[in-house]
Amino acid sequence: MLLSDRGWKTSVLLQGKFQIHRFHCKLCSYSSDRKYHLARHQLIHSGERPFKCLQCGKGFTTKQNCETHRMTHMHEHLR
Repeated sequence: MLLSDRGWKTSVLLQGKFQIHRFHCKLCSYSSDRKYHLARHQLIHSGERPFKCLQCGKGFTTKQNCETHRMTHMHEHLR
């Protein structure tokens, strides 16, 4: 297992002829084979919510969750 300069651990698993790199969270047992998934996961620990609703300012960790939330404002408007 290696510790990267970006703050996550990586490990290499050999499976057949392919190498699978795992990215491990330093704060919990989460791991993924995709660096992006780990970066998204780490938002849980940091509390950062980079996607903001333009109507109410509520923050979300993913664009999809923000888009889903926006629909609640559309439904409120139709009432």
